[in-house]
Amino acid sequence: MNRTETIHHVLEPFTDEDGDRNEIITSVLRANIVWTLWKKDENKSYIAAYNLSFSNGVWTFERQLESNPPNQVNCPISYLTKAPVLCYDWRKKVEEHFERIIGIRTEIRKKFKERGTRTLRVFLTPDPGYYVSVDKLDILCVYPGIEGRSLEDGKRYHVPIRHVSDMQYL
Repeated sequence: MNRTETIHHVLEPFTDEDGDRNEIITSVLRANIVWTLWKKDENKSYIAAYNLSFSNGVWTFERQLESNPPNQVNCPISYLTKAPVLCYDWRKKVEEHFERIIGIRTEIRKKFKERGTRTLRVFLTPDPGYYVSVDKLDILCVYPGIEGRSLEDGKRYHVPIRHVSDMQYL
């Protein structure tokens, strides 16, 4: 299966070992993780992450449920209110991750507004296992999204907030 087929496969309804029907409520792809919110029968819901990986020309996936929490914390925050809590510690990490993202985004917007004639530069450091194509961007605009221009290739990029490690005026 190619990547698209693998994603479609993990989103297909299925019957679990208890004989309960599981159907997708919503899903989102973030990097190589498909975050899903499932409905089990009519009255239960749960969160699952599907970690996609590519090896030897084949896409595969690993399914992780909140009950045995995923290592990743970029689950959509809205999913947390739509499924019962199965792991408080993991949910706290997800909430802290989003608080950090909101804080960085707010700081970039504030500094951009106060920059005057200076240039605001952000520095990017990817998390382990991630790759960013550039390591610094000069901020061009902050609404609706934050965008910057690369010094290396002159191209315009969306700023991956989770990888911002520092910012400074030039």
